[in-house]
Amino acid sequence: LMHNESDRTSHAPPARLRVFATALSSAASWTEAQLELLGDQMIWEYETVDPKLLDGHSPAIEFTPEAWQWEMIQAADRDASLLVTAPTSSGKTFIASYIIRKVLRKDPSGVVVFVLPTKALVNQCYAELMLDTEEIPTAEVGVVKTVRDSIGVFTADTKVNNEKANVLICVPQILNILLTSPQRALDGWHERLRYAIVDEVHKLEDEEAYEHLLHLLPC
Repeated sequence: LMHNESDRTSHAPPARLRVFATALSSAASWTEAQLELLGDQMIWEYETVDPKLLDGHSPAIEFTPEAWQWEMIQAADRDASLLVTAPTSSGKTFIASYIIRKVLRKDPSGVVVFVLPTKALVNQCYAELMLDTEEIPTAEVGVVKTVRDSIGVFTADTKVNNEKANVLICVPQILNILLTSPQRALDGWHERLRYAIVDEVHKLEDEEAYEHLLHLLPC
């Protein structure tokens, strides 16, 4: 750590260095000590977009995205398919919320399917989305929806609003069944499908259900 000349004239180490040394001695690792005490000095290397680009954007974006996140938003706005690879907690999952709001706002009958690899993650996602009570005005005059009221869950053990949901959360095996279901085709569900958000898609290396799913999706 750098410190000024006045610190060098003292026999005692500078206060910040003493605090850091104390934290380092009690920390589980050098990395943990850096994150605890030096986070505010770490250089953020990612480019952010001009906040002016977000003015009037629909759905609204409540933060200033990085350049790569802005590319995701633009791809979603074009109804394009995209593959996102980024570290855990780097900020990629927000695009799911963005797409859900986009569909509810512009296409009230449209369906977004959120595919997660396990029933435990499906239940966790369901619990998190149930907390979202923001009212979203739709393209239909006078019709307002919330994410909470639009959710459905479909697993082998749990079926909640799975036929009428605008946002269906499921495992890949279930979506495979839905995409090949004659009854769903007759009901027009396939035509209502707008997006499939497939989490942990790298699992296709080990799980055939993911590979089948990517072949079946009409993208």
